[in-house]
Amino acid sequence: MAERPQLPYGIPYPPELPDRIQLPGQHGQTDPDWREHGRYYGARDDLWGEGFDIRPLRYDPAGNELPRLPGEWEAQYMLGPPSRGVEWSDVIAKWGLQVLNKAGFLNLDLDLPEMTADPQGRYFPNRPQFWKDEALHPVFRRDMWRYGLSDQEWSAIRPAFLLASALLDDPTTMCLFNAIKDTARHFWIEDPLLGKCTRIHLRDSLTEAEQAAVFQDICNMRMFTYFYWEDDDELDKYNAYAYTVTSGHSAAGR
Repeated sequence: MAERPQLPYGIPYPPELPDRIQLPGQHGQTDPDWREHGRYYGARDDLWGEGFDIRPLRYDPAGNELPRLPGEWEAQYMLGPPSRGVEWSDVIAKWGLQVLNKAGFLNLDLDLPEMTADPQGRYFPNRPQFWKDEALHPVFRRDMWRYGLSDQEWSAIRPAFLLASALLDDPTTMCLFNAIKDTARHFWIEDPLLGKCTRIHLRDSLTEAEQAAVFQDICNMRMFTYFYWEDDDELDKYNAYAYTVTSGHSAAGR
């Protein structure tokens, strides 16, 4: 059996789900629709900390969960959608928020009632007190915009900047910025399609002091970065929706 490749940042392998399942109150097995049937399964951490064990939960015909049988382990996480009254994405409807959170894909504290309105990354509590006045990361705040930004425009784009702030305030993201700055972690590779490329070796974690330094380095971008709405005619020159200019060099993006 081939050894499984190592996953980045210690992300656990997803639960291995069966190809056929037995539905409550039905005879015989059926092909699963995991958006609908994930809720019939529970998961726990496996013994190696690399993934999850899963087992079917038992329900009576009315849909009530039955007590565990002797020898059955207690589920730590529930698969399936968190509720039936909301149209969840396919990923959440299949794996559930608990498994996704354990695997490190969520930047929110699921126990906070305001999490959907004001998401906060895991580093937010450790920010310097001066920058804890709001969840927006310092490099995404409104004063970074020049040449006027209407209240309506700011209201429309602020939720996206809140999510981007939660990403910047994640220790995993800080590992990336730390490695970008540390040229000793850069080395060259020859890609068959792209040619000569720089590859960066990331550390798995940073010390508290290193995280604080990375946060400050990102905040320092406020001194030489700003946003503004570019004229459509200028963007058309690059066939782009947006572009950045650094030391006279442009990079366009769609």
